[in-house]
Order: sequence, then structure tokens, then C-alpha cells
Amino acid sequence: MSKKTYEMYAKSYETTKPIRGRSIDVRPIGDRRRDWETITQKAIDESMYSFSAKLYQTECVEYLPNGDIILRCGSWPTPTTAEFIHTHSPFTCWKQGGKLWIRVGTKAIPLSTELRMNWKGEYNYEPAEKVVINIRVVDRDKAKVAREPFKPFLEFAKTMLAISDGWVMHETCKQVLGWSGDKPEDYTYAMTKIYGDELYEILTAPQQEMDIEQMHLQILCRMTTRDIMESERLAEEVTYFMQFGDNKPFQRVRQFYDYKISFEKIKRKVYSAIETKASVHKVVQVEPTDKGMYGTV
Repeated sequence: MSKKTYEMYAKSYETTKPIRGRSIDVRPIGDRRRDWETITQKAIDESMYSFSAKLYQTECVEYLPNGDIILRCGSWPTPTTAEFIHTHSPFTCWKQGGKLWIRVGTKAIPLSTELRMNWKGEYNYEPAEKVVINIRVVDRDKAKVAREPFKPFLEFAKTMLAISDGWVMHETCKQVLGWSGDKPEDYTYAMTKIYGDELYEILTAPQQEMDIEQMHLQILCRMTTRDIMESERLAEEVTYFMQFGDNKPFQRVRQFYDYKISFEKIKRKVYSAIETKASVHKVVQVEPTDKGMYGTV
């Protein structure tokens, strides 16, 4: 099959006329208006050539006379590159976890920059070299040490949520975080919500001169957002009027809610912040499976 495909691309190169007026040989591989998708020829020796489907400056799919195929994505592992390789090679290609993958038989093989596939006859191919995937995973021992300073907060959060049946009240947040705004349209909590990196910095900062439980309650209130809630209920509603220029005043409503939140999501949020900021990972080698992977390096 691959030798027939080689012959097909060779014929396509020979029968495609170069675009006139160009300083270099440009032969569109399909629609002549898409001159960034071309077919090229490259000398292997004095009498043999390879033919490539080229996307911009990258020869993404190169067919060799012996039936082998070389796949490339260069420095552009994009969905566009994946679609181009999928179209011009016998392999399904997709993007996952910041990397391109191809399906070879039942295995998903990563395409980092270049991958040579040896033709074994008919529709069968295998990588020219053994494929080993390096993947970044959490080191349990390192993570256990890194999580230790966060235990007091997590124990506090678990206890508080058990007492309140999981609810973090709007009135509690007003008292703990403060309330700002002189007008209804400006009402908000004085202290903003916290996410990701900021959460890690706050939980690892030197202890302030304040009650530790008060600080933990403050952090819990600042972490309470819709992305970790299980349900909500209206706690306060403020109606006010606004007017722009000489236009007629119009009514607006601001609503504030109590949130029922999941402790497991709180814990996952804290652990995620630790994994992002602290050195808790290691690199392990794994064999290809039937699926693409995240966290490859």
C-alpha cells in the first residue's frame, strides 16, 4: 500500500504545474489557492527521490521509495498540522495534551518532532525505533511531604463544612472578608476570591498576627466559588436604579448567594496548587497504550 501511495504522490508531483511567477518551485497539493499546502520532491541519491506533503515550511508526510514514511510536525504540534497529517498519511492523527499522536494498529504513538515509520507490507507499519513515552507524574512521597503544612487548613475546612452541612454563608463571608461599596451597584466583598498560585502563596506565607482559625475561615470564604459548589441559594438581593446621561433610569438587581461546597473539591484545589508550585513530580517511562496521554515531557 505504501509503495502505491509513494507512486501516487510521485505522479501528483509530476502532473502538478508550479505556480507561475514564483522564485521557488511551488506545487499546491490540492486547491491551487491554498499555496501553503504543497507537494515537494527531494533527492535521496542520484536516481531516487522522496515526495512530501508540505504544510508551510514543514514536510509533514514524506514518502520514501522503499515504502517507509517519515512524519514531522516541527515546532507546530497544532490541530491544523494534525489534520494535515491525517489527510496525507495512512495514520489517524490528533492533538492531545499539547502533543500530536498517531494511531498505529491499536497503539497511540506520540509525534514529538519527527517519527520514521517502517513499512512491513500491506497496511502494516511500525516505528523505526522503540517508542518509550516520558510522562510527568506526582511522586507520592514528595507530595506527602509538600502537603503536610496544608493539613491544618484542610482539617479546619472539613470540620467547618461538616458543622454547616457543607454551606458557606453569604453573611459569614461579609463578616469575615469585609464589605465594601457605598452604593448598591458597587457592593462586593472587601477581600477577593483566590485561585491557583495565589492560594499556594497565601497558605505558605508566614503566619500573620491573627487567630489561626480566623485566618483559615478567611481562606475558606475566599476559596468559595461556583466551580466547587454543589448547590446555591439566594441569600441577599439588592434592587437599585441606574441612569446613563439623559436616558430614562432603569432598574437593576444584584444577588448574593450561600454556596454548598464539596470538601473533596476544596482538597483537590489545594493539592492542585501544591502540584503546580511545589517540586512534587518525577518523570517515568511508560509503554504506548491504546490512548494518548497527558503530562508527557
